[in-house]
Amino acid sequence: MKKLFLLSLLALLLPTVANAAFTFTVSGITYEVYDSSPNEASVVKSAASPYSGTVSIPAQVYYGGKTYPVSSVSSGAFADCYGVTRIILPDGIKGLYNKVFANCANLKQINVPSSVTDINVTAFEGCSGLESLELGSSAFDYRTFQDCVNLKTVFYNVKEILGYNELSPFYTAKSSIQSFHFGNAVEVVPQYICYQFFNMTSVSFGNSVKRISGNSFDGCSSLKNITLPSSAEIIYGDAFDNCSALTTVTFNSSSLNLLDSNGFNGCPNLTTIYWNVVNCSDFTHTPFNKISSLNSLVIGSNVQSLPKYICAATTIKSISFPSNIKSIPEGAFKGCKQLTSINFGSVKTIENYAFSELGSISITFPNSLETIGEEAFSKSGVNSISFGTGLKNIGAKAFYDCESLETVTLPFATSLGERIFDDCNGLKSVTIADGVTDIPYGTFAGCKALESITFGKDVVNIGKSAFDNCSSLTSVELPNSVKSLGQYSFAWCWKLESLTIGSGVETIQSQAFENCIRLSVVTNKAATPQPIGYNVFNSVPVNNCWLLVPPGSVDLYKAATVWKNFKIGEIGGVDGVEADSEAKEVDCYFDLKGVRINDPARGQAVIVRYTDGTARKIVIE
Repeated sequence: MKKLFLLSLLALLLPTVANAAFTFTVSGITYEVYDSSPNEASVVKSAASPYSGTVSIPAQVYYGGKTYPVSSVSSGAFADCYGVTRIILPDGIKGLYNKVFANCANLKQINVPSSVTDINVTAFEGCSGLESLELGSSAFDYRTFQDCVNLKTVFYNVKEILGYNELSPFYTAKSSIQSFHFGNAVEVVPQYICYQFFNMTSVSFGNSVKRISGNSFDGCSSLKNITLPSSAEIIYGDAFDNCSALTTVTFNSSSLNLLDSNGFNGCPNLTTIYWNVVNCSDFTHTPFNKISSLNSLVIGSNVQSLPKYICAATTIKSISFPSNIKSIPEGAFKGCKQLTSINFGSVKTIENYAFSELGSISITFPNSLETIGEEAFSKSGVNSISFGTGLKNIGAKAFYDCESLETVTLPFATSLGERIFDDCNGLKSVTIADGVTDIPYGTFAGCKALESITFGKDVVNIGKSAFDNCSSLTSVELPNSVKSLGQYSFAWCWKLESLTIGSGVETIQSQAFENCIRLSVVTNKAATPQPIGYNVFNSVPVNNCWLLVPPGSVDLYKAATVWKNFKIGEIGGVDGVEADSEAKEVDCYFDLKGVRINDPARGQAVIVRYTDGTARKIVIE
């Protein structure tokens, strides 16, 4: 019976013996080793005086002929150690337990390595003096650092992807944090991590950051400059919202896949974007259009292409393209009303809508430019254009509705699209360059202020509606090179008074001069009248309009359909001349070639048109 009692007592004591610990001190740090973990040491409360100054805990400690890895800092180990100013924790440490640094009011700096898997919520309780935190572990929550209200610098090197739902783990220090640094382990900048850190002036990123989450830096109102890393691939909406002091942003991505349209809302002082993105997916939106102060986009020398709509609808004022940019993409600067200066550098291609809807601007294209896309400058305030020598293609409606343009030369190009200058209502003077053979459909249609056209020597075909509704034209002289006039080519030019048709014209399509109701003199240099339909001169009072034809061709025209309805005379002839004796009110004069003249000389034979619409040849007395 006595033997049985002793065995039972031994069984009760065995757990106590197994959990028994021994302590030792090395280099001023006290450690404890438990029999349950006989190969590891834990830092415990100092066996002598409290810890003070800088305490550097080693990754392992040698004692009694054995090396022990240091795996944790036990509960209360540094509690109330008011003299401690810095603690250095080794890689490999796993646990920071209950109140481990509680009330270390003068602790200024500490690092928490990524090996830490357990941080008790009270570990930093009362650490109100902590100013610098280097954090590699994700084993914390929003309460862990809530007493660290005077943090100034955070080195954040947490690899795990975290999100904080509007409550940053450093929210209690948001008014004191001045700088925040993301280490090379960080791939995702968490949502709300620096939310409303309104005194933070510096942010830096390691070379592994791929994604910057929404609202990451929302409300950082003292942040002036941001440089994004080359690794960044995605920047979500609201990431930099309300950074009201922000003046510059530098993009250094090697491959940017997403830049949300709301990334920089509420940044009223952001003036400059430095763009060094090597590869970027096209935007379907305008990422900077809500920046009210953007002045310039500076493109880096390593950039080979730009994404579509990169600066559309922004307040950008100037842009200079470096020699490495050869193409300006679709919609890139569409709607930039304040853009007043463009240096195209060595650009070869301007794609569709690239500069449509601009404000007032003068354009000088380089000789390198080969292609201008459809509506590239449509609805813009372009007031002058100088084309280069290398141009090959101009797309449809490239300068459509540019109402501020007053004079322009249609340049030679291999391909000219339709309606290039359609509805340029301020255009007064047009020159067709030598080399241009075809004036396409609607090229100058609706240019209601157009008064003068100078044709080059190579024009062959004038397309449908090419000058339709150019209602300020009073005189048109077609060169002998022209062979065909398209349907409606000069229709509704209702102020047109004088028309000269060159000797080479063979075809005049229907309604070519429809509603040219003030036409008084037509000079047709073709020896043989062109066959035309009855509607070529629809609504033109041909019975009161002179038709001047080459000598010897009068009878041919008098026998030709439609032509025979005109008052026919010979070019340069004075048959039927009468003295200017009638007291009718004169509207205007034309010489015998059909060119309007303002002050005919005495004795000069002219054609006079009266205000009642009649016209005749006379000699000025």
